[in-house]
Amino acid sequence: MSENIVICEKCGIDMQCYKNGHSLSWICNNRGNVVATSYFEPYETDMTTYYVYLTVEIQPTIKNIKLIAEVMNCNYIEAKNYEQGT
Repeated sequence: MSENIVICEKCGIDMQCYKNGHSLSWICNNRGNVVATSYFEPYETDMTTYYVYLTVEIQPTIKNIKLIAEVMNCNYIEAKNYEQGT
């Protein structure tokens, strides 16, 4: 999200930006005026299908096994089995 500055059209001061989920709003602290919109991160609207390929290592490191467990959302034993191709 870019750091845009929104100026209140009634009093000319910078409005405060607030983000809650996908709601994005700017509020004038002087007058209470609100500008509201929605904002989605670029990765949330990316419709591209990505594939992750794992290669088998002869001697997997603990670091690699932990990384596989995190990516695959599984425990250490399951990740070790993925790494060993079983």
